[in-house]
Amino acid sequence: MARRDPRLASFLAFALAASSWLLVGAAEAPALPKDIAPLSPDLAKKIEQLKQAAENYRGLPYKQPVACGSLERETLRKKMLEAVQEELPSEKMAALEAGLKAFGFIPREMVLAKYLPELLTSQVGGFYDPKRKYLVILQDSKGGPGKAAEDQMLPGLTAKVEEIALVHELTHAIQDQHFDLEKFEITEPLSDEGAARTALIEGDATLAMYDFGTGMRLENFPGMDKIMGQFFKDPKQLTAMMPDMPGSKELADAPAWFRDNLLFSYLEGFSFCVAVRKAGGQKLLDYAFSKDPPRSTEQIIHPEKWLAKRDDPVVITWPDLTQDLPAHKKLCEGQLGELNIKVLLRENLKNGEKAAAAGWGGDRFAVYGKDQNTVLLWITEWDSTQAAKEFKEAAAALGPDWSIAAPAPSRVVLIRGQLDAAPLAAVHAKLAAAKAQVPANKNIDFAALGITPAGKGEGGGLLGALEGVLEGKEELDFAKLLNDPEIQKAAAKMLQQVDQDNPGGLDLGKAAADPQKLMETLLTKKQPPGKLSADGRTYTNEKLGLKVGLPPSLKDWKMEAQSAGPVAVLITSPQSAVQVSVALQPMPFTLPIESMGPMLEMGQQMALKNYKKLSGAVIQTSGHKGFELQCEGDIEGQRERSTMRFYSANGALLVLSAMAQPEDWDRNEKAIGEALGSFSFIEAQPEPAKEK
Repeated sequence: MARRDPRLASFLAFALAASSWLLVGAAEAPALPKDIAPLSPDLAKKIEQLKQAAENYRGLPYKQPVACGSLERETLRKKMLEAVQEELPSEKMAALEAGLKAFGFIPREMVLAKYLPELLTSQVGGFYDPKRKYLVILQDSKGGPGKAAEDQMLPGLTAKVEEIALVHELTHAIQDQHFDLEKFEITEPLSDEGAARTALIEGDATLAMYDFGTGMRLENFPGMDKIMGQFFKDPKQLTAMMPDMPGSKELADAPAWFRDNLLFSYLEGFSFCVAVRKAGGQKLLDYAFSKDPPRSTEQIIHPEKWLAKRDDPVVITWPDLTQDLPAHKKLCEGQLGELNIKVLLRENLKNGEKAAAAGWGGDRFAVYGKDQNTVLLWITEWDSTQAAKEFKEAAAALGPDWSIAAPAPSRVVLIRGQLDAAPLAAVHAKLAAAKAQVPANKNIDFAALGITPAGKGEGGGLLGALEGVLEGKEELDFAKLLNDPEIQKAAAKMLQQVDQDNPGGLDLGKAAADPQKLMETLLTKKQPPGKLSADGRTYTNEKLGLKVGLPPSLKDWKMEAQSAGPVAVLITSPQSAVQVSVALQPMPFTLPIESMGPMLEMGQQMALKNYKKLSGAVIQTSGHKGFELQCEGDIEGQRERSTMRFYSANGALLVLSAMAQPEDWDRNEKAIGEALGSFSFIEAQPEPAKEK
């Protein structure tokens, strides 16, 4: 979403990513507005602790205190309305609405001035205001995002979610004090550069938030930027994975333009900031804020177009059409950029949006109105003749009310709406001849900045493999990858235990003494002992809170309890044609399991050759939410089909899986379903208190 005012950018925070509290400072902190309540003493004390974490993970100190407070839902709604009216007064709101309606991003009947504040109110758990220098958290009878996460998933998650989200907003205060977020303001209601700057702001805060939440420097986790990119492949599916979280329904029901632009800022912005820190660390990220912010969503999506081989957008000068459209009024002007061209094509076409948008070079549009009729005029520039051709072919399917022409090898001109023949010809000629300034595309001078660029080989084996696998270009040979010296080097860094004396995360200057032993410890960690019934038909583990009872129909199947390793219980069919297992894998951090679908699928995609996804969906088992993935792939040269159900349990990933060769699966499909259905959750028994 092309957001100009960084305060409103902060307002547009997704429920988990932006439930915000505030930073408690000394008496000289700016005063809170009269309608903002002070914090409780306990919360104020917690803020002081998280202040240091935000400083360490962002890498910059606070320069001055920040006022802090809390508000209730109705006050929040009032603040949203005030913010929207301040950033988008009536003239700008009308321009934004005209542009969105001209492209079909919002319904013709929508009153944006009414809809936008309500949508923002549903999404916000709090905000930082860089104009007035204060931070607030939403506190009302419904509770915050942390409470919702606890109700939905895991006991005890409230505090962690709220702390993680608070670090996000505390990072915004740090950004503002060092870089003045108001300097990022772009006044056009629809600006691709504005969306890119918002992604830098939100991506940076999201990276600090996730670093804090995991206790790791995620920029040193090989392939993390690619992993996060998977979450943005289908923004609508992503919101559907968390249907009970505050604001999820409103976001899922929102027009795709709102949903995609909002999530883009956090997810793709995160990936961009990870790439920047990998390439040049703290200094390069600060340089992006202070001197050289990204200029397009294309650069956010493809960080190398900012980092390595600079590809700034072509600047198109809009022609004067006053004489050609004398009775028309210009209602709006702006750019779509790669992000919103993808949205436009995806929402109107079944295929082709990725390829058709990726060669974007620059664009400029304007909307003109006469009486109740509007006409959209749009100039697009492309990186090559082939890219222009692909876009033209894709855009041809937008609908009969669009006219498309290619007046030059790299230019495509589109018009939507009705014009008489004479003005139409004149307008076409002006759009075809509009000046386009090709950028200088000067690469970053790392030496002048005192930065030694990261070596291409560091973590390159895994990064390259991940990129190829995720893009469907190659299969991943996992065994070969583990023997790659660069991967072993990266693993030694990644697997370091968190230094408790360093809230800033893993110190990569301290190499792990024995990363292989650490991995073995994780994989062979003994689980709390379970109990197998005398007849060998029922397994119960009260400490883990689970039970497996084979139904009578599976009388020839066998069950075995395991004493070591991640597998707790193993079930096999006659002749072992089918294996069903329950396993627990320790995780360094916990997320709502249904939000981890893309990451879990990627794990299978990495482990299996010739991977094929059959289905994936959120499920319910004994009141616990999980994620079910059905897939096929090759293991040691044999084709295997599997159903895997993932749950969170006691800080670990609980995996219920069934596996068989396709022909065995078809013969035993009903029995497999019954075996999977024999699993249930029971009330877990807490560990006895240890004597002091």
